[in-house]
Amino acid sequence: MRLILNGVEVTNSTGAALVVTEADEAMIVLADGSSNSLADTDSYAEDADANAALYSAADLTITGTGSLDVTGNGNDGITSTDGLIINSGTVTVTAIDDGIRGKAYLSLAGGTVTVTAGGDGLKSDNEEDSTRGYISLAGGTVDVTAAGDGLQAFTDVVLSGADVTVESGGGHTATVSEDISAKGVKSGVVTVVDGGTLTVDAADDALHSDGTVRIASGTVTLAAGDDGVHADTALDVIGGDTTVTTSYEGFESTAISIGGGTVSITADDDGINASSGTSTAAQGGGMDADGGETVTITGGSTVINADGDGFDSNGSATMSGGILVVNGPTNSGNGALDVNGTFSVTGGTLLAAGSAGMAVSPDSGSAQSFVAVSFDSVQAAGATVQLVNSAGDVVMAFASTKDFQSVVFSSDELVDGESYSVYVGGTASGEIADGVYSDGDYSSAAKTSSVTAGVAVTGTMGGGGGGGPR
Repeated sequence: MRLILNGVEVTNSTGAALVVTEADEAMIVLADGSSNSLADTDSYAEDADANAALYSAADLTITGTGSLDVTGNGNDGITSTDGLIINSGTVTVTAIDDGIRGKAYLSLAGGTVTVTAGGDGLKSDNEEDSTRGYISLAGGTVDVTAAGDGLQAFTDVVLSGADVTVESGGGHTATVSEDISAKGVKSGVVTVVDGGTLTVDAADDALHSDGTVRIASGTVTLAAGDDGVHADTALDVIGGDTTVTTSYEGFESTAISIGGGTVSITADDDGINASSGTSTAAQGGGMDADGGETVTITGGSTVINADGDGFDSNGSATMSGGILVVNGPTNSGNGALDVNGTFSVTGGTLLAAGSAGMAVSPDSGSAQSFVAVSFDSVQAAGATVQLVNSAGDVVMAFASTKDFQSVVFSSDELVDGESYSVYVGGTASGEIADGVYSDGDYSSAAKTSSVTAGVAVTGTMGGGGGGGPR
């Protein structure tokens, strides 16, 4: 069934504006240059078969180059109890409940879609078939403002090429009641970003999955009232450009891995937090309790700015490649690094600066050496720390954006057991990551101490390795 809309305005004071009651497939074509509108009643009976301004009981496709304005006064804007595809056109939906709902699946391949919803923005909620209940965003431009979840799928949300903007629950500064879900993007099984752009401002988690979140490519910008990215099972980043501009916790999952791409995290509490929420460690079981959670860094560039623990695993952590920079807390109740189990470093470049009260260093048996520096007093933001080897060469320079009293550094330039001089002052050059440099001039700097690679300093330093006290 093919229905061409060419300058149509339909309103219905007693029910839906347009209903497809039966068809193998239905297609609505928005004629070139046409403007069309649909508006329904302001209330439906509880047993109403059709309860959206545009309602279809069959697979529905919307295409064409015209425009369609849909107002759902009584419930949803556009609903298909089967699949729903938007290929092209300009579609604007305003609804008191869900904006656009494809029960079996919701696929956006092109066009410009704008949704304002009192419930969820885009939704697919088939709970009976594990191959259905998904949202696919392959092309076009999507702008969603929702009081509930921005995008919600019973199974998967896959972004592979669209430009998507989402605001849920009033954004990250808003407060919503506990019985309202106001996540930006929410999936029951998998959330995948593999292309396109995604910008989210959410009152709750910005990117959430009851299973796995995977970021492979594309540009992701997240602001969250709770977690920037939360996955119950696993959170994997293998590419793309991911920025968490504000959050309570930046990344949270039982297993977190970063193997590529660029990651920037700003968090009021932990920057990266490997936590199941049920382990002894997560429930306050103590520093030595390994809850089985993992953080794995094998590549990419990750920069963290956290007021709580910067890099936190309630279980173990490993780093074998990439760059990890942690601008950690200024209070002594948290640390730039906090690993309850083993923390093994075999490669990559690690720089973590923060307070000294809860500082942690890698395990002393790590294949790649490290130095752990503790200062007698707090160093002011903007201070430059330079690590110099016995030949007088600068191995590392660091220009902090926050006050700090401890620095942990690991790279393949360090030699286990060798002594290095620590200078504060001078200038840094050759930036390899935010605030981390490969060279510098320490002629005007003051030497503060000497450190031995592979050994954590005593006193306020402690934690995961290097021989320091806990």
